[in-house]
Amino acid sequence: MAIEITMLLILAVTGGYVSGTDIRRSIIPNRALLLAGIPGLILDIIYYSRFYPEGVMPFLRNLAVMVIFSVALYALHIWAAGDSKFMILICLLIPVRLTVLDTGPLSEFMIFVFAISLAFFFLLFDGIYEIAVKKRTISRENILKGFRRYLAGYVINILYVFLCLKLEMLFSLHVYFLDSRVIMILNIALMLLLSGIKILRKWYLVVPVLAISVAISLRTGIWLLRPSSVLYYIVIAVFMLFELFISEFNYDWIPTETVQPGMVLSRLSCMMMAASKVKNLPQSTTEDLRSRLNREQADAVIRWGKTAKGMKKIQIVRKIPFAIFIFLGTICYLVIALYLGGRL
Repeated sequence: MAIEITMLLILAVTGGYVSGTDIRRSIIPNRALLLAGIPGLILDIIYYSRFYPEGVMPFLRNLAVMVIFSVALYALHIWAAGDSKFMILICLLIPVRLTVLDTGPLSEFMIFVFAISLAFFFLLFDGIYEIAVKKRTISRENILKGFRRYLAGYVINILYVFLCLKLEMLFSLHVYFLDSRVIMILNIALMLLLSGIKILRKWYLVVPVLAISVAISLRTGIWLLRPSSVLYYIVIAVFMLFELFISEFNYDWIPTETVQPGMVLSRLSCMMMAASKVKNLPQSTTEDLRSRLNREQADAVIRWGKTAKGMKKIQIVRKIPFAIFIFLGTICYLVIALYLGGRL
């Protein structure tokens, strides 16, 4: 118990600290993760070798899942390397014994689900705030473009989510995740992730996925046309409408002199700077983490703002401080695990 409390205290202090640095400076310091990771690893060795050896396999399974998904989200530029390292640290610091239910350990993959859901609803309410308080409006042109995107994206998301559903049934993943409601939550979170990965909408990926899905259905008879599948159609439609609404508030205008390393410029900003002769200006942007400004580029943008053709304000892509949502998702996970395990 003393080791478990120590691990959770390290997790709480580190989670609070890196959440603050991510909000203030858009950075998760490696030093903070290392200072927590070294004692955490030592405590893990003592904990699983001496006091709870039966938890070794669940711990390693959770760690493997956490590493795979953390690295995948980083590779897909959905979040930064610091977020991935933070997720792996969390897995090291959660004592498995505290998450054991009558039917087995609750998968730590649920932390991803809670984190993504919390971030999604934060952006949703932030968009409502922008309209209700700041009186921002959405142009008719953007609504029409967004609706066309919505229809195409809906069909593709249905395709991907249903393929995942068929694979889950084929490999009986409900045995691992314990509850059909958990499976549904995971699939909703998966849908939110898929909708943000643009490359998945390319025809050379969509066509093979469709072929695989049809092949599975022909072999197994799983077509997902039962009334119970209608819920997925509805949930995906509603969440995609929310996502379409959120996407209208992806940008902010800030004073050019306040540009900092780590920020991401919009395509409009790069177009405005295209004809400038100031050195080290970014030439293009993908509007994701691949296009974060380094120190030289940030300084160049500030210099550009002071030139005759520069502008006092510049448009940036809004940065989501994901560490706070990961930390809050971890708290939700632990509270639910302790409650379901009869410890609360």
